[in-house]
Amino acid sequence: MAQLSAQQVRVGAITNHNQFAASEYKALAKAARRAGIFLLPGVELSINDGNNGVHALLLFDPKQWLTPEVNYIESFLNVVFENVPNRHLEETRLARLLNTLLRWMEIRQQI
Repeated sequence: MAQLSAQQVRVGAITNHNQFAASEYKALAKAARRAGIFLLPGVELSINDGNNGVHALLLFDPKQWLTPEVNYIESFLNVVFENVPNRHLEETRLARLLNTLLRWMEIRQQI
């Protein structure tokens, strides 16, 4: 955080490959707040598009996606990676294509 603050960075994001560590985010967000930095939680999502796949960075509003009661980011990942073992491994990709995932997310939001 000291380096970000020294560079006058005021907004940042923390992402992990196909997973989200709420405790890690909360600790970093607390340190970021002390340094005057707003930190967003996110996920680097590996999607099975193209020959080599696509890595999409998904960023979430922490007030909506992380409540004291529910970690909706983890719930989202559990649904989109249903029946996909070892999602944390580098070569693991989401079976859906990007356009299918985006449409699926749009439909879920309307429910």
